[in-house]
Amino acid sequence: MDTEDTGPDAVTYCETGIAADHMYRMSAYFIQTRAPALPAEMMVHRVLHALLHHTCRRLKSWRPDMIQPEEGYRMRCVDARRLFGLESSNDNRAIARALDPLRDTGLFDHLFLVHDNRWLAWRFRDETLSILLADNRYALLDASILPKLTSILGYRIYTFVALARRMRKPMFAFDLDLLSEGLAQSDQPWSKLSARVLRALQTCCAHHDLRAFVLLRETGSRRGIDHIEVRLVRAGSQWSKDRLVKIDPEVRRVFFVGGDGHEMIRPAEIRSFIDRRQSAKAEKAGRTA
Repeated sequence: MDTEDTGPDAVTYCETGIAADHMYRMSAYFIQTRAPALPAEMMVHRVLHALLHHTCRRLKSWRPDMIQPEEGYRMRCVDARRLFGLESSNDNRAIARALDPLRDTGLFDHLFLVHDNRWLAWRFRDETLSILLADNRYALLDASILPKLTSILGYRIYTFVALARRMRKPMFAFDLDLLSEGLAQSDQPWSKLSARVLRALQTCCAHHDLRAFVLLRETGSRRGIDHIEVRLVRAGSQWSKDRLVKIDPEVRRVFFVGGDGHEMIRPAEIRSFIDRRQSAKAEKAGRTA
């Protein structure tokens, strides 16, 4: 599967199956059009992903025409907190506060707490579930990473990575306005977003054994850096070195991100940076042979 599409909708087309308990799915359309409009509250994103994961795990398949039970689904709040990494809080008030904003999105037929606020009860609207499970382009998501995501930007970056990571030449790109849309303070410059973006990419790289080259562009749509392209490298990806290091004149800076950190590279030095890493890797392999 190869594509020259560079948007965050550049996604996998592979059949995946649903055997692994931690896997669930979200369509590219939802990620591009509905997710940015979600309320700028971290718990809203956490609860939505927990509910979607639970729903996916109880469907017989992930076809967009799947029929839900009329009564919907139920999940213990402690299981939801465990899924997104807050099981130690022993407090469901944060979940309760997220329900009104989630109900206001119009995504659900019903959504409320039952049994002394210990259980979540919900049902996605049928059209919502059809959009979430649209099967032409989608992200295969891994719930085991959710405890590691510490910001709304983290969730957004992770869905972009999940859209692209299984491509032959994994990459995605977006305008900075898209990344900051729906945040409490929109229209933030790169200097205000960079730490969270790079931290989220580092988390994704560590979880999925990826490396990322982050190209920062100035195209004039806003002051300073306004466009970001991320090229992902994984075992089995099919980047040629020439394609991976190809940099256009609008690129001002490049970051290399791995699971253990990140560093800045001058655009003109990206090829020599890759050569040094490959030489160091070969030397290390020779010492351990």
